[in-house]
Amino acid sequence: NQPSVRLRRRLKKKHRKILSPLQLDRRSGIVVFEDPDPSATYNKLKSHNITVASRVKSLRASPHYYNTVEEIDKLLAVL
Repeated sequence: NQPSVRLRRRLKKKHRKILSPLQLDRRSGIVVFEDPDPSATYNKLKSHNITVASRVKSLRASPHYYNTVEEIDKLLAVL
């Protein structure tokens, strides 16, 4: 789906390691990426009304077709 493709591409440009599968036959809309302080980043994103899930050493975003380009860009800007 386009929002997750945009998110993966922009995370790579920000030098964020993506942990979810990148192979076309294995990937989904879920994007898991490393974060040095997932708890703090989760709280920062939450304060901007951006919903992600905090994991051990990573964050999980689940963009879907109803997410706009602006929402994906907002998540990336807050990171």
